[in-house]
Amino acid sequence: MLRYLFFYFLLIVHYIAYIYGLLIVVDALFSWVDFLYRSVVGKLINRIVNPYIALFRIKPIMKISYSFGIDLSPLIGILLLWIIQNITFRLMVQVL
Repeated sequence: MLRYLFFYFLLIVHYIAYIYGLLIVVDALFSWVDFLYRSVVGKLINRIVNPYIALFRIKPIMKISYSFGIDLSPLIGILLLWIIQNITFRLMVQVL
C-alpha cells in the first residue's frame, strides 16, 4: 500500500515538473512577443514562473547571459526540472 502511495507521489512530482517546464518555455516565447507578454495570460505565467527563474539569476550566470545577449536562467531552470523528472522516473520504475 505504501509502495503505491510513493509511486503516485513520484508520478505527481514528475508531472508537475513537466508542466512547470512547459510554462517556462511558454514564458520565454511570450517574452519575445510584446503583446503576448503583456497580456493577462502572459502576466499570469510570468508571475508563476518568475520566482523559480529568479533563483538562477545570480551574478556569474548573468555575466555569461550578458555576453551572449540571451538570459540563460530559463535554460538552467529547465535543465534542473529535467533532472528531477529523470530521478522521479527512475524511482518509479524501481518502486514497481
